[in-house]
Amino acid sequence: MIRLTMVGPQASAIVAATSAYFRVTGGVVWVRPEDGPVATYEEEEGWRHNGVLWPGMRFEGQCRLILGLPRDPTSISEVLQSVSIGGRVLRANAIPIAVYDDKAQTWRGVTAGSWWPAFRIEVADLRKSLTKPTLLGDVLQLPNRRKDPQAVRR
Repeated sequence: MIRLTMVGPQASAIVAATSAYFRVTGGVVWVRPEDGPVATYEEEEGWRHNGVLWPGMRFEGQCRLILGLPRDPTSISEVLQSVSIGGRVLRANAIPIAVYDDKAQTWRGVTAGSWWPAFRIEVADLRKSLTKPTLLGDVLQLPNRRKDPQAVRR
């Protein structure tokens, strides 16, 4: 499980939630839509959780960042020990990787041209496979398909 801790000034902190995954869409952190947001970003103020503003939050436990849409991710991280958001800065193992643009409601990567409207933080073993099969791989694995290259030409 991943533990989400809201981090405040002078080393104050509270555990906000635990889950196998957290979704971040723009400036909203949530698990399931029916549960409502766990935290929401307020311009230049911080992250609101249960009516209180916090400067940041920390997701702890062996996890992976799934950047982009979960069904079609643009990138999947290696196993991380910690993911944190301090103000508008997303960090993986304390290394800054993106900044939240509250006007565009998007996360801009530190590398040029990378941005994500959403991402997930998942327990490390939630996904069985970290690679997407290629179209060719799918065709070759279907039953009753001939693998003989000559059969394709006929």
